[in-house]
Amino acid sequence: MKYIKRSFLPLCASVILMSCVGDLQYNSPFACRFHFDNSIHLNSLMAAAVTPNSNIYLKINTKFAHQITYTVLQTYGGESQEIPMTTEIESYGKNELGGNNQLILGYNTLDEKIVAYDGMCRFCYEQSNRYTNLTLISSFEAKCPRCNKVYNLMMSGISDDDNPTQLWQYHVSAPNPYGIISISR
Repeated sequence: MKYIKRSFLPLCASVILMSCVGDLQYNSPFACRFHFDNSIHLNSLMAAAVTPNSNIYLKINTKFAHQITYTVLQTYGGESQEIPMTTEIESYGKNELGGNNQLILGYNTLDEKIVAYDGMCRFCYEQSNRYTNLTLISSFEAKCPRCNKVYNLMMSGISDDDNPTQLWQYHVSAPNPYGIISISR
């Protein structure tokens, strides 16, 4: 009985401490709020980005023109689409896409989950407070044009160099590729 009490107390203490730490994987200092209703838009690029084993990562940003907010999707191959955000869930409030209005969305086959990274170079931001957007250079890599760091999107967004840096990640909810896709901090 004494043994059970002694092992139970440390277990309770560790559970309490772990609950205070929070989820370090999603630790971006930037706001992120994005909703895309693919049941209305029926966008094949967006659907492919959240489909298992599709090997498609998208750069997502927004632009405002003619009093309408557009979501701009761009693939590694350069294909680009602009979709007007007209549904209530998409247009309610303001979309915030991380540090510099850009996200990278795709399915990580290694971790078997949908991931959304901040599309800004974390290294440049932390070293010199510069907001530099990344460029997709392959179907699973993003490169910073300023510092030349290459981030492997299939390896949790970690750079492949002597000073590894990991991209900030956001929560993704996409129960169905042709449903509502939400990204948040």
